[in-house]
Amino acid sequence: MDLGTIKKKMDSGEYNTAEEFETDVRQIFENCYTYWGRDHEMSAAAERFQKSFEEKFAEMFKWISKSAGGAESA
Repeated sequence: MDLGTIKKKMDSGEYNTAEEFETDVRQIFENCYTYWGRDHEMSAAAERFQKSFEEKFAEMFKWISKSAGGAESA
């Protein structure tokens, strides 16, 4: 899995759930760690990217939950 493939899948509407997208993104990290090994600089970059992804993905779910809750009470 790679970012180009994820973009193609997004552009063609292949993701039906956020979990499908999340699984593919996390596969990129696992592939990197497996290929390069945990001590390689590429894995260090992947760890930084993964940390950022996890933070942003969690924020997205918080925002969606607040939006959905606000729509129901309106």
